[in-house]
Amino acid sequence: MFRSCEWEVLERSLNILQASDFYWGPLSVGEAHAKLQREPVGTYLVRDSSQGNCLFSLSVRMPTGPVSLRISFQKGYFRLKNWFSDCVVRLLELVVAGTRNNPLHFDEMGGTPLVFSEPLCRSRRAVPTLQELCCRRLPAGAMTEDRAGLGGSLGMCLREEAFSPLDRRGGSEGNVGPSPSLCRAGR
Repeated sequence: MFRSCEWEVLERSLNILQASDFYWGPLSVGEAHAKLQREPVGTYLVRDSSQGNCLFSLSVRMPTGPVSLRISFQKGYFRLKNWFSDCVVRLLELVVAGTRNNPLHFDEMGGTPLVFSEPLCRSRRAVPTLQELCCRRLPAGAMTEDRAGLGGSLGMCLREEAFSPLDRRGGSEGNVGPSPSLCRAGR
């Protein structure tokens, strides 16, 4: 099954994902596709996978209609095509930024280019950055002016304004950028 360090990655990632607003939880593929049917091309959502060998699925609106892709978890990393990260939210940031300049092509989808634009959120608020999601999970008082008491990587993460393109948390074969700042509200 999973090693203890993988359980930690899963638990942390799930907590961050649940705080996101574009994670829909146990939504069937049919329900996900119905929600995306009238949305602009590129709109996506994350849901629990109905496949026993995957934890999450990414459903996205393509020109021909919605499709769903599995997000795999192997050796402590979530993976989708050539992108990987130890956090599902960070993986999506990489995929969204990466497909802007280099759309995905899947043979099983007739080679149609696939670009991710905005998440379909459950409410009408802006999509938080990974940093904002992490800050929400910190204990009260940890977000004071003096962050010297925070551990190395956490303190550094809170001081950074953006992720580097290919850092130790994930990567891809292409260039990446920041996450989208707005999301489409669920209907």
